This record gives sequence, C-alpha cells and structure tokens, in this order.
Amino acid sequence: DWQGSFDAAEWLVLQYGADHERQNAQATDNFGTDTDNTHSLTALWRQAIVEPVSDLILTAGLRHDIHSEFGDHTTYRGTGAYLVEATGTRFHSSFGTGFRAPSLYELYAPFFGDTSLQPETSISFDVGVGQEFLDGRLVTDLTYFIIDIDDLIEFDTAASRYRQVPGTTRSRGVEASLDYAVTDE
Repeated sequence: DWQGSFDAAEWLVLQYGADHERQNAQATDNFGTDTDNTHSLTALWRQAIVEPVSDLILTAGLRHDIHSEFGDHTTYRGTGAYLVEATGTRFHSSFGTGFRAPSLYELYAPFFGDTSLQPETSISFDVGVGQEFLDGRLVTDLTYFIIDIDDLIEFDTAASRYRQVPGTTRSRGVEASLDYAVTDE
C-alpha cells in the first residue's frame, strides 16, 4: 500500500494512492481436486475532500482495479456530511459503485468452489442522521440504505457450494447504531 495527500487549498485536500495484493491458494491430495492458483489485484485511487463552507464536507473518489484474472474495473463514490454544531446533529449521505472479484476460496475450494464465478458489481445509496448527546459521549445514528448487486456470489446450502445469483439482488433497509463512551478512557 502507498498513499499520499496534498492540501491544495484551505478547503480542499487531494488524496491518492496505490495498493497491490497477491493471493495464492494451494491444496493437494484432496480427492482429485488439487489446486495451485494465484491472483493479483493492483489498484490506483484518488479522492478529493472539499469543505466549501464551515461544517459541510463533500468527498469524491475514483478507484481503478486491475485484476489478473478479471481485468480492469473502475468504481466511484461521493459523500456529503453536514454538522449542525449548535445541536450536535449530523446529516450524511453517500452514493457509489463497487466491484468484488470472487475469492480464491470461492473459486477453488475443494467440493465448494465454482471456477465459473464472475465478479460482483454494485451500486449503493444511503442517507441518514446522527445525533450527539451528553457532550458527545452518546452518539446515535439512523441510516436508510439501498444496495443493488449484480451477479451476487453466495453459498448455496442446498447444493453445498458457491454459486452466482443471476441478475440484480436488491437490499433495502435501515441501520441504527448507538455508541456510548462509559468513561473518558
């Protein structure tokens, strides 16, 4: 991994980076399902963090993945957050796309893997509100989310193996959280 940042202006930070990962799966004497496979993933990314006015933070990010088996994929994400400092209320939202190649285990696991699996791609959106109480020691958050995943990879318990779900899998819901700092430590 490598990352850097540059303060372009008082209200603008530019971040950038690269990462590389190499994975190897090896299994022998596995009832005829021996495997020795390697995949690598290299990514280049950049992000801008903008604070056009006090307490409003916007981000825009772009990532380009280069997968040794599944090729090039570009994804993006944008976020926004606004803090009402007087009340400790924070409004937030994000929108983005995603890419996930099948893991070596999902592809080559003895008995469970499926070498025909293809990458998942996704699009997601969320919007929510957070609230601080007790001088920031108690923080609550409520977020509505939407995630659409094309070609979802899942474990099929009936068939006892990984499989690709054709089409789009839709998830909608509400996520609630509560954080409480019991002590200063």
